[in-house]
Amino acid sequence: MARTLEAVSVRVAAERLGISDRGVRLRLERGLLKGKRNGGRWVVYLDGTEPESNRNIAETASDRQLLPILAQLREQAEELGRLRARNELLEADYVPKRNALRWLLRL
Repeated sequence: MARTLEAVSVRVAAERLGISDRGVRLRLERGLLKGKRNGGRWVVYLDGTEPESNRNIAETASDRQLLPILAQLREQAEELGRLRARNELLEADYVPKRNALRWLLRL
């Protein structure tokens, strides 16, 4: 018995799958979801089994390849936060010294 496919928009597919619109489009482009372009927009074909197989981003091989990159980005974001905090401390120390030097140079 053939499964009945329901044609839905990217937004509706994203809501049903628990992922972003962009996640749906990426899966369509990779062939991980069934769909076709219709006038520049995607029509997604769902058969009711997708929520279990697509809800977790890490389930597909191509998505698993992104996990190390995401971890690296998180580390870089944390380091950027530490550097910004250090920069604020240095600026707080520098500004009064700069102002004092300017005052001395006017004498």
